[in-house]
Amino acid sequence: MACPAHLIGPCATPHMLGPAGVRPHLAAERVDPEGAYVLIALSEILASITGLEYAFTKAPKNMRSLVMSAFLFMSAIAAALGEAFNALALDPLLVWNYGAMAVIAFVGGALFWVSARKLDRQEDELNNLRTGHVEEK
Repeated sequence: MACPAHLIGPCATPHMLGPAGVRPHLAAERVDPEGAYVLIALSEILASITGLEYAFTKAPKNMRSLVMSAFLFMSAIAAALGEAFNALALDPLLVWNYGAMAVIAFVGGALFWVSARKLDRQEDELNNLRTGHVEEK
């Protein structure tokens, strides 16, 4: 049974070992992956806080909970989409996994830019929305 080159251990073959019969350590193995997880966590925190703050300040006063719940629902959909792509996180499918996520992120970013590019001009107007009410007949 042939093992992928990145799996070393009981699958080690003589061509994977160094001259002394010992597997050489690679510089990439010595880098701890915790730094990547810290950066991912920070970006998630910053994106969530910014989105919640924007949803809260731009919504009419009596609709803030509805707008914030819509924001959180969209975050849940994004998390579900990420979980759906976990099935592609196998060695031969990694290119498709990252490629699909890159295309989805690019399309989503472009759609967001198209829908939100004029909001800077309306900043003060959006910050001063009053409490809405329904007129009864």
